Amino acid sequence: MKNSASATTTSRVAVTGMGCITPAGNNVTALWDSLSTRRHAIRQRIPDGFPDAAVRCRWGSFIENDSVNEAWPGPDRCGGDRTSDLLTIAADQALRQAGIPAAPELGAGVGVIIGSGAGATEALFDAYHTFFAKGATRMRPTAVPRCMANSLSSRIAIRYGLTGPNYVVASACASSTVAIGTAFRMLRHGMAERMVCGGVETVFDPVTRSAWERLGVLSRRKDAAHAVLPYDQRRDGFVLGEGAGVLVLETVAAARRRGAVILGEIAGYGEASDATHLTLPDAAGEARSMTAALDNADIQPADIDAILGHGTATAASDRSESLAIKNVFGSATDRIPVLGLKALWGHLLGASGAVESIAGLQILRARQMPPDPIEERESDPECALRFGPNRATDAPLKYIMKNSFAFGGNNAVLIFRHSDLVSPRRSASRNP
Repeated sequence: MKNSASATTTSRVAVTGMGCITPAGNNVTALWDSLSTRRHAIRQRIPDGFPDAAVRCRWGSFIENDSVNEAWPGPDRCGGDRTSDLLTIAADQALRQAGIPAAPELGAGVGVIIGSGAGATEALFDAYHTFFAKGATRMRPTAVPRCMANSLSSRIAIRYGLTGPNYVVASACASSTVAIGTAFRMLRHGMAERMVCGGVETVFDPVTRSAWERLGVLSRRKDAAHAVLPYDQRRDGFVLGEGAGVLVLETVAAARRRGAVILGEIAGYGEASDATHLTLPDAAGEARSMTAALDNADIQPADIDAILGHGTATAASDRSESLAIKNVFGSATDRIPVLGLKALWGHLLGASGAVESIAGLQILRARQMPPDPIEERESDPECALRFGPNRATDAPLKYIMKNSFAFGGNNAVLIFRHSDLVSPRRSASRNP
């Protein structure tokens, strides 16, 4: 199963740093704890400024302000908004784990690619609110740099002296998966040695939150543990979440030269467009992206040990993805567990691909299949997949696929591989 991309491959790509801040906690360890113990992070809370009558979904996956302050790396907040704050926290964790700040010379040529569906929504809301409520002369002089989408990647580059290319990609809820995949391609084909990539989203300003409410895709279920039910007969939508996830990628050669600990490897990446509808998914386009990722990794469908599904808990999306998986994996579908992680911490939109990729790498590091995020399922006959075990189970996992299928018909798929590239002394722990 080879194509021109695999034929021109020059470098293998390793992950040497990971960082995140999510409703499940302030770091990767907290995220793994949520995943491995089925600890939900969805809470009943409506942000300030919402008239009660306008709110039908009473759930949200928030990061408390105290958690942001506690996790902030240093005294300076760089004049950004909540979006850039969350991204900075995740990036600092990832860069420190990779050892970049301890060796400033490593910043030369390092690129930054960040995915976000909406960008700095808090800054945008603040600018519009001030304009209409108080007038143009009361707007901040810094409104433009606060609101421009590329300020997200630029702030990280400036803060850590990373002099390679930096930009932001917007591909709805596939944004951070596309950012990681783009960085992977740059490394694989010799355009850089190191990249910082991932995504961020904050969606709880009144306008953005209300827009999602009006779209009619948010859950109205009554208890947090069953608010988001991917691939389940009882599902009625998802819960909005916020967060950030960042990876540091390096060529394996560059990582080995400096003795970096390799946390995992990106084996392949694929993209495809549905080219059918802005909001309705298409199984054929989703299947093309999965096949493209498998071809790029030069592996067979049966080599995949688990799939981290897009799993939005909407009927059209879940059923389309299930059909696409069956079309790509055939008889192997009955063997490969599919995990819908949005059941635990909601839909982080543009950040979801990065955060769920970190979860996948943690699964590989632990060589442990976590429990199905839904404890007791009610099967949907049109989503007849195999799901996770009822309790965490040791497993010799080698490959995990991460699906991200976005509005606009933008489909992006990553394949992660357990690293056998480091000596046993420096291998990843079973307790990540």
